[in-house]
Amino acid sequence: MHIISGWNYDRITVLKPNKPCKQMTKKIITKKILQYLLLNFFISCSLVFFAVQIFFTEKTESLEGKQAVFLLIVAGCIWILLLTLSSLTALLNIRTGTRSNAMHSALSFFLAPALVSILFFILNNSLDMWASFFVINSLYFLSLSYFFFQFRKFVLRSGHVNP
Repeated sequence: MHIISGWNYDRITVLKPNKPCKQMTKKIITKKILQYLLLNFFISCSLVFFAVQIFFTEKTESLEGKQAVFLLIVAGCIWILLLTLSSLTALLNIRTGTRSNAMHSALSFFLAPALVSILFFILNNSLDMWASFFVINSLYFLSLSYFFFQFRKFVLRSGHVNP
């Protein structure tokens, strides 16, 4: 036992880097992804409401037109809900392999909603809805992109992945 200036060096433990345990990491990552997807849903619905009010209200001045705008807002929020549910594949980021590769992480966030949108675009034959469909999808993917970059920043800063 070495005693130098009152310290007992046999009792000192070596501090290891603070690595989160595997179970805690899964809980944290799951909570963060679900939080981002929920925020994405509410923000996208709000943006759809404002976009429909700005772009489509001046075209419709009658009472029936106002009802059509309301139905477009409701349909937009339902579409955002479907895209958000398809974005649950982002939970694949619980796996370290997906989380550590930025391309796999991006695919887990964007691939399923993009495929759902493309499938709807191909199967829908209504030509008058393309403008509103484009606006709603653009707002959703813009918001999802923001939350994806926030998630990547969180993962890299918190040490849940090797950059």
